[in-house]
Amino acid sequence: MIGFADAHAGHDNFRAWAKITAHAARALARLDRPAVDREVLGWVLSKLSGRAG
Repeated sequence: MIGFADAHAGHDNFRAWAKITAHAARALARLDRPAVDREVLGWVLSKLSGRAG
């Protein structure tokens, strides 16, 4: 999933990864999940692309 996230949003860029990490941490806390899965990553990518979700 890290490779997918980097290819679609991270682009080897620290600032982009900071945003990904912040959104993922927020999602994990709200959903009370221990780790990022496809659903969480999908939500994170939707936030970064500006789509509602």
